[in-house]
Amino acid sequence: MSELNQNGTIANTITYEPMTNGYSLSFYADGFITIHYYSKPEGTTALRKIPKPIKISPKARYFDLLGRYKFTK
Repeated sequence: MSELNQNGTIANTITYEPMTNGYSLSFYADGFITIHYYSKPEGTTALRKIPKPIKISPKARYFDLLGRYKFTK
């Protein structure tokens, strides 16, 4: 794969190489070689999707956000 600059000439050459535990990308530009290795994680992680419920004091239920007492039956 080649990357072109604004003039339409080849700026970089990118090579993809699969490996046993991931892949590598090699960038060839102006006589320099840059290699990036990417590996696959062994396991998976999960994010907690359900937030914990907020505990509200029974006395605090009777006040609004401005601190005014409001008792409803």
